[in-house]
Amino acid sequence: LAASRAENRADVLIVTIPSEIVQEAVATAISKNVPVFGMNSGYDVADNIGILGFVSMEEYFGGKAAASQFLSYGKNITRALFINHEEGNSALTDRFKGFSDTLKNEVPAIEVEELVVDFSNGNTKQVAS
Repeated sequence: LAASRAENRADVLIVTIPSEIVQEAVATAISKNVPVFGMNSGYDVADNIGILGFVSMEEYFGGKAAASQFLSYGKNITRALFINHEEGNSALTDRFKGFSDTLKNEVPAIEVEELVVDFSNGNTKQVAS
């Protein structure tokens, strides 16, 4: 869809790159000489797929920063819950890993869980970390 729209309606394409499907659309747009810029997720693959520029934070370190802020309110916590609203999004996966790694490093006995929510159908699944 993105490649089709870019080919027919855009002079430039600005995308997040959370999955291989988007990477394929980016490749199609580039093959049609549409300049593509990345934003937010996909930093790890940006150089390899031919986009012209990228604006983002590194998601693992973003997760670490969030955990550090969380811990600034006290370290006497036993459970933490990370809600993932888009399973398979590499940015959220990396953000959760940074969040979880930091909490477990600072509070070794903490239980960190990931709750994956599919807003399209209301389903959830809990993933132990």
